[in-house]
Amino acid sequence: MTLHAAERIGLPLPGNAQLLALDGVQLDAQAVNALYRDAAGTTWIEVPRGVHRAALRFLDCGSRPDRAGVPDGARPCALQR
Repeated sequence: MTLHAAERIGLPLPGNAQLLALDGVQLDAQAVNALYRDAAGTTWIEVPRGVHRAALRFLDCGSRPDRAGVPDGARPCALQR
């Protein structure tokens, strides 16, 4: 997804921990290791001023044994907007 930030911001990332597990985040093709998760379970990324390209990678519930309701053949997927 393309991000436009007029100043340095914290941006909540899309996703639902009950359905998808965030497996990786890139900002401008660089891995982001510093993420923040708030008390509600929302994951945030720091975005500097400017226009940036973010790529999010998720694992589906089927790849996590503690999650139910996803077909056995489900595989990890990459989402980019």
